[in-house]
Amino acid sequence: MRPASLYTTTLLLTLTPIRLAFADCQCPPMSAKEQTATATYVFNGDVWDVEIDGATKKKVITLDVNDTFKGKPAERLEVRDNEDGKDCATDFHEGETYLVYARWQWGMTQTSRCWGTKKIQEAMGDASALGPSAALKGKYYAKLREACMGRRDTPCCLYSVKAMSDGGYLPQPEGGCPEETIPDLLRCAGSYTWCVPATDTSRHNQKRK
Repeated sequence: MRPASLYTTTLLLTLTPIRLAFADCQCPPMSAKEQTATATYVFNGDVWDVEIDGATKKKVITLDVNDTFKGKPAERLEVRDNEDGKDCATDFHEGETYLVYARWQWGMTQTSRCWGTKKIQEAMGDASALGPSAALKGKYYAKLREACMGRRDTPCCLYSVKAMSDGGYLPQPEGGCPEETIPDLLRCAGSYTWCVPATDTSRHNQKRK
């Protein structure tokens, strides 16, 4: 997959509620954070093909995934537009790049303009909610693993990086964890501390009952 740089350079943009209106399309107002929470996948990708399903007469959009912000979509993914044939349908064009919010439902991957999907040129306001991409996090985890080497506590340090990467988490910032998150770490010397959702029941530092 090709890394994309749009979100790595615009993470300080202010998150604002999104109300979409295209022609007669009126989508319920949702912030990018809310759209991300309800999505199975969030990624940016290039439209490789748009065709009509012979059985359903609906569009099938095939995208080459460039970079991922949530979930683990296939490198080439077929999606259906949940609004196909309606006022809020997305006008996908081959060769164009889109930020896609997709949901797995009814046995298929679907997307919608009302769920946040848009051309990449219109997606600057989503950056602060999406945070670093999978590609950027991967580079950061690699640096953390390098920093673990040559220490007495290398095994614990490396395991903590693995735990972070498995969950897609980042180390706790100096100012503490953001709102609605809490710190987590492994129960061994040398572990990094990272931030997880406050409702996460799989935390490594929970007290044993």
